[in-house]
Amino acid sequence: MLRAFLYHQLTILCSLIHIAVTAQVDSSHQLLEGDNVKGLEIIEHKQQYWTNSLDKSQSVLKEAYNNRYEYLTFGFNKHHFLYGSSIQPYLDSILLNICSYNKDIPCEDIVIIPTRYATPNAVSMGDGTILIHVGLLNRLQNESQLAWILCHEVAHYTLSHLEKSISQYVASTKDRTLKKDVRRSFRKGQYQKAMGILQKTLYDQRRHNRIQELEADSLGMVYFTRTPYQLKQGIECLKLFQHIDEEKHQNPINLKEIFSSKQYPFKERWLQEETIMFNGTTFTEETPYFNQDSLRTHPACTERIDSLSLHFQNQLATTAGQVFLQDSISFHQWVYQSEFELIEGLYQFENTAYALYQCLQLLEVYPKSVYLHTMVGKCLLQIHEGMQTHELENLVPLPKKEFDESFRQLCAFMHQLRPRELAAISYYYMEQKKEQYSHNENFKTILKECLHIYKK
Repeated sequence: MLRAFLYHQLTILCSLIHIAVTAQVDSSHQLLEGDNVKGLEIIEHKQQYWTNSLDKSQSVLKEAYNNRYEYLTFGFNKHHFLYGSSIQPYLDSILLNICSYNKDIPCEDIVIIPTRYATPNAVSMGDGTILIHVGLLNRLQNESQLAWILCHEVAHYTLSHLEKSISQYVASTKDRTLKKDVRRSFRKGQYQKAMGILQKTLYDQRRHNRIQELEADSLGMVYFTRTPYQLKQGIECLKLFQHIDEEKHQNPINLKEIFSSKQYPFKERWLQEETIMFNGTTFTEETPYFNQDSLRTHPACTERIDSLSLHFQNQLATTAGQVFLQDSISFHQWVYQSEFELIEGLYQFENTAYALYQCLQLLEVYPKSVYLHTMVGKCLLQIHEGMQTHELENLVPLPKKEFDESFRQLCAFMHQLRPRELAAISYYYMEQKKEQYSHNENFKTILKECLHIYKK
């Protein structure tokens, strides 16, 4: 057993060393490219099948499916999705492993679509389509955890949770007594009473969804126990989710060191955070009407862990099972790849400040990555354009106290800069790296654009 453990740890170490060496030697990074044509064909086929299978009495459900397919079509057209990319066979192989031990799963219905979304989440679309965000893959530790998540999402589909949620929503919207009570309360100026009625309705809907999450956990664990994967990794995965809102990389960012140059020295005033005022007073958020914990559709991770630990006590008592059914190097390579896909997605979706922040964090890990240095230049150019068009706050949020300290400082820094100052910072940041990365065409293109805005 000790020999197997040491071999497993050595395998992980070797894979991480391989990735780190690759990142430093091959400093240019190749992004994934999905097959959007094939993806759209699959979505169109699913839409025709599901909408044609519904009768006139299910018009609301049909509308829900059509809305889902509009969303998926939009995602493919905007290159948000990575279906058919080189990561696809890896994800599909995990699904096939699960299905081979669970003959009751309609595997032919399941389609996994990896996305560039940064949110650490996976989504069952209700028709067998499962979205896996790179932001989730980026936070997982092993293949077993990814397999458990797939089991959970498949369970949502086999339990018909989408149809049940829509039916429950329709029932609440058709409740004439509810509508009458709310309208009467508003007319009489009894706003707190009206909000209380709406609050109860919303809580009931969310409670229904939270029950569905526990059901998907339970059936998903049944699927998972039939596989050779290590069962305790399902619990370990939920433990990870307890801290999923924390940043993966929390390196201190020295903006002065990063953006200062001999030709354009850093100004200390750029780091001064001004108090954001609203009508003469410091702006604070209003006390919310609804308790935020009650609005969560997912139960607290501790509740989910306790539920699974109770119902699968005997199975979880063993440490048997394999953490990886495939080469662990493959998993770690895709986690590494997801770091860059996540940043690319943030930039494409114009979440520019966070894309820049992630670049600066990752440069602490991969300081010779020409992709990251180029992306810093692209983010600065995008922010500069936002300044020119008076849309800066759409790209860079105002600094808030709940932000991570480094991110808050970055946002404050960007809001302190004038367009002319940002143009100079952008150009000299890229210029200082010209000798090292001039072989890269993308880098040269961004350097040229930075020079253009600097000379204007």
